[in-house]
Amino acid sequence: MCVDSCICFTKITKQIKMLLLPSIFFLLFICCLHSVNAKDIYVRKSKDSKLTQQYLSKQFNIYDAIIVNSIHEARDLLRQQQKIHSSGTTFVKLEGGQHYLKKAFNLNPSLDSGSSDSQIIYTSLETNAELIGGIKLPNEKFRLVNQYHVGEHNLDLYAIDLFDAGLDLNQSILGNFKNPYPTKLAELFFKQETSKTYQTMVNGRFPNVPNDNIFEPWNWIGYEDIVNVNNNESYFDINDTISGNLLLKSCQGNKKCDTWIHGYFKFDWRDTYVLIDHVEKINNKTFRVFMDKKTPPQYPPTLGFRFYMLNSLAFVDSPGEYFINRNNGTLYVILPSTDNNIKSIDLILSTHDTIVSSSNVIDTLKYVSFQNLVFSISQGNGIQLKNADNIAIDNCTISNTVGSCVDLQGQDSNVTRSIIYGCGTFGVQLQGGSIKNLTSSGLRAIGNTVSNFSRLIRTYRPAIGFNGVGMYIANNSLSRAPHTAIQGGGNNNLFEYNSIVEASYECTDTGSFYIGRSWSQRGNVVRFNTFDKVRPLERLAQKSCSQNAFYLDDQISGWEFYGNFIQNSTTGILLGGGRRNHIHDNYFLNNDKDIAFDNRGMKWQHAACLENCTGTICFKNELDSVNYKLPPYSTNYPNIVNIYDDFPCVPLGNIIEDNRYCHKKSPPSVVFIDQNDATINAWHSFISNNVEDCS
Repeated sequence: MCVDSCICFTKITKQIKMLLLPSIFFLLFICCLHSVNAKDIYVRKSKDSKLTQQYLSKQFNIYDAIIVNSIHEARDLLRQQQKIHSSGTTFVKLEGGQHYLKKAFNLNPSLDSGSSDSQIIYTSLETNAELIGGIKLPNEKFRLVNQYHVGEHNLDLYAIDLFDAGLDLNQSILGNFKNPYPTKLAELFFKQETSKTYQTMVNGRFPNVPNDNIFEPWNWIGYEDIVNVNNNESYFDINDTISGNLLLKSCQGNKKCDTWIHGYFKFDWRDTYVLIDHVEKINNKTFRVFMDKKTPPQYPPTLGFRFYMLNSLAFVDSPGEYFINRNNGTLYVILPSTDNNIKSIDLILSTHDTIVSSSNVIDTLKYVSFQNLVFSISQGNGIQLKNADNIAIDNCTISNTVGSCVDLQGQDSNVTRSIIYGCGTFGVQLQGGSIKNLTSSGLRAIGNTVSNFSRLIRTYRPAIGFNGVGMYIANNSLSRAPHTAIQGGGNNNLFEYNSIVEASYECTDTGSFYIGRSWSQRGNVVRFNTFDKVRPLERLAQKSCSQNAFYLDDQISGWEFYGNFIQNSTTGILLGGGRRNHIHDNYFLNNDKDIAFDNRGMKWQHAACLENCTGTICFKNELDSVNYKLPPYSTNYPNIVNIYDDFPCVPLGNIIEDNRYCHKKSPPSVVFIDQNDATINAWHSFISNNVEDCS
């Protein structure tokens, strides 16, 4: 060992030949390098902050501290420590308060990784340090341009020239809306003196959001006022004088109309952003709205669709609304508080693509942790780490992104005890393991509170998305999901002790926990979770009211669902034609229907389950992609080896047993399950011992 070498050296006798001395000194130098202990690094939030050597020595008895002016400087200094083979855990401790990042914090796996015995932990020194992916707009640069009288309040409209405020901004940084969804977009957020969190402002829209709160169920227009749809010419007619005149006003005089509409154009489970080309007034009641042919809805519009209008100064008329003219750089805003004091509020514009990211998808980022930090405001994802190994995000707050708040791909990494909200898409997105080889990822999401996600893209962007093998998702509190709260695919994953409240409130044909279209993704267990209020809270356009707490869609097979509590939902479980699912020991309370069970593989989805299937849904292609007749699939899931000799389109082998239910507050039409025992048995599935229990 190195210490022994040092002792031995002190006992070397004078008889050692001078020729050996250079070699000995070199060996000692190498030993000492390997014995250097990593030293903590302290990060100021600004150059004139209180974080000085004097402060650290007085408050923490820390002397000779390394103090830097940014987290980027700390990272670069760590790279130098890595070169001399420092050992032990290194803490990068950030001063509490706002750290406005000049650029995204990027980690290079080959330069910025730790190791099992030399971990790197980024954390807060005292109060939470806040890493902000945007810039604070200078209050003194705002000018008053208009006043509105709404109810008992006077609302002031302020403006600022973003291109002429010394902020180094341009059109490219501001981004814009896109079809079908925005991917890079400057947004406005605020933080008042009395607030501890950064809050989302509303891009000017009509109808306004209820109570000036973007996270409450939304208001829409259209429905029966859509009186004509011409998909060949890309226009629709609307009999709505208020909406029509506002649309006309938003586009008049513009060389190119920049007004967008965002809505559900055919199905209440797929939203799209569509650019308006121009608007014509047909008569005093009817307006013809032409959609830009380059930005069509993902499904052709049908009569009765719903939408709202956004991205025009004409729609800015409520507290907390704003509009950015992305051509000339003028930002207009009505403050979120009714005191209209521009000096008492921080207005932050998102400017960075991410807040934290890893730069190389080939190399692996290892042994880095983020603890007790706030990450807020970005034009893309908040934390985006690919090819991660032993990465930890613990007790953090991640919020206000255009993309996912957390995108974590890799192995043996986790997101724990964190508060996540205001995400434009996913709350947490996990991907890892090998579906083909059934190699476990070891990814975990535990003890997080995720709410108010899917802020910009409303569908298929859940609180927790998963794709892979061997994930553990537990003890999370998930709420306010317009579409899904948990969604994904994979094998051998465990979901337990999660709470889902107020989900699927904006859509049809969906589930708060949604999986579908697979015969190979088996070995998954969903147990001891709570589902509450999975039902519509908005006016939908489609007549269907299919909101399911747990949705096994399109013949997905091999899942186990037990020990769960489902209440106050349109449907508890929809078992959509799948095979060998085991549903047992659950409790259903006051739902409109507890279990819906169908045999779609024997009807309208028959082609997908044939051995010679073709088309978008073809289970044989999926099975072949994982070599289902060979290990590890043949040994882990032996029932699939001869699946085409075993009534392939029949929903066989499902077991529904030992469940309890109570219908005291359910509608009169309620049933526990919508199929009788004889039908279920004819499908070679089984049902038994499901009893009413209102005790």
